[in-house]
Amino acid sequence: MININQPGKYDAVIGNKEINTGAAVYGGIEGVKRRLAAPQAEYRIAALTQALKYGHEGLSLVMQALDDSDVLIRTQAYQILKNIKAPVIKAKLDEFHKKYYLVRFDGAYQSLEKSYYHYIKFYPDYTVIEVSTSDTPEQLSTWFEKDYEGCYHGHYIVNNQTKIINFSSHSTYGTVDYVGEINAEKDIVVIESYSHINSYYALQEYQFIELSL
Repeated sequence: MININQPGKYDAVIGNKEINTGAAVYGGIEGVKRRLAAPQAEYRIAALTQALKYGHEGLSLVMQALDDSDVLIRTQAYQILKNIKAPVIKAKLDEFHKKYYLVRFDGAYQSLEKSYYHYIKFYPDYTVIEVSTSDTPEQLSTWFEKDYEGCYHGHYIVNNQTKIINFSSHSTYGTVDYVGEINAEKDIVVIESYSHINSYYALQEYQFIELSL
C-alpha cells in the first residue's frame, strides 16, 4: 500500500528535512503543483528543482515560474532553464530578460580600454559583478563568477520605462558608481561611471558577449 502522506522518491527536501506545508505531502507532479502554491518561497524553490523530473508538464511549470511575482522564484526558474538548449526555451528567456531586466545573463558586457577589457556581468537576483582584465572572453569564462574575490560586487536597479540601469560596485579599494542606458535590441549598454577611489569619470559603450559560464 502507498501512503500519500509520506514523501515519494522525488519529493523536495531542504537540509535533509521533509518540507511540511501544513498539509499532507503529495508525491509526483501533483505534489510539485501543491508545493508551488505554498506561500513560503523555500517550498516553491524546492518544488521547482524537482519539476523537470516530470517531463513536459514539469517543464511548463518552471517556465510559468519565470513570471512569478517573487524574484527568488524567478531566479530559480532561470537557473534551471538557462542550460536547456531548445528554441522555445531561448525564446522564453529572451522574453523574460526584456520584461523584467532588459539586460542579459548568459554572458558579460565588454568594453575595450587601451590594453585591457572591462567586463560587467548581471544576474537575475539583481547582483552585478565587474572586473578589468587583459583576458579574452574565452579566458574569462573559466573564472568570472560571483565567488571570484578579485571582482567588484553590487546590486543594480533597472527602470524598464526609461531603460536606465543604476548600480554601485564595491571592493576593498572603494566604490564605483554607474548609470547606463540599455539598448536591448543591439545588446549594448552605454554607461557613465564615477570612481570614488581616484575621482575618475568615464563614458563607455559595453557590448554583450555570450559566454559559457
